[in-house]
Amino acid sequence: MRKTLFRSRFVKEIGFYEDGLLVCSTYLGILDEPFKEAPPDFYTGLNDAFWINTPLKLFEAQATGTIVKRGKYNAVLNMDGVVGFSSSQDWQLIYNGEQFYHIAGNPRLIESTVNKDEQQYINRYFSLTFFMCDERYSNTCLKVQSDEGRLFSLHNSKLVLFIFIMLTTAALSHMVTFNYLRRRRSIEYRITNGLAHNKFFVSINPLWI
Repeated sequence: MRKTLFRSRFVKEIGFYEDGLLVCSTYLGILDEPFKEAPPDFYTGLNDAFWINTPLKLFEAQATGTIVKRGKYNAVLNMDGVVGFSSSQDWQLIYNGEQFYHIAGNPRLIESTVNKDEQQYINRYFSLTFFMCDERYSNTCLKVQSDEGRLFSLHNSKLVLFIFIMLTTAALSHMVTFNYLRRRRSIEYRITNGLAHNKFFVSINPLWI
């Protein structure tokens, strides 16, 4: 278990069960007294048990964590690492079953149960907002909501370059158009164009004495 924990990016602690009791963990080793877990908060579609923000025996119940159990093993998860987003203000992972549980991320994006009609992909180009529930882990859903300010901070250099190119193109277009119109209105152009199209003719105005 310690080898597995060492190689894992997303697990903080691993425990082993025997006869329904936690008998050892990677940090504490073999427990003096087997430990019986409290009933889980919910089960996923794969029958994995989840405890959300539960006190950790490892830290004498002074810290909490998300624990998942499958078969005879459980693991304390690093939820920020599992989801893989750098800013916890932009996303929220929830369990949206018979009871609502905030699992990780920003707890204020979704504060209560989401009805079935709202469990749809929501994609907007400028806000990058979407809501998605996993098909295997039924009722486990993720919402991402990146606001315009965060998008600007991520892409401000590209935006500055785009504005510079637009201004340069506008200036060049103005110069070309101005020179073209000035040339067409010049005396030289009008005379040359008139000669080319036989627009000049001789007009005699006799002088009366």
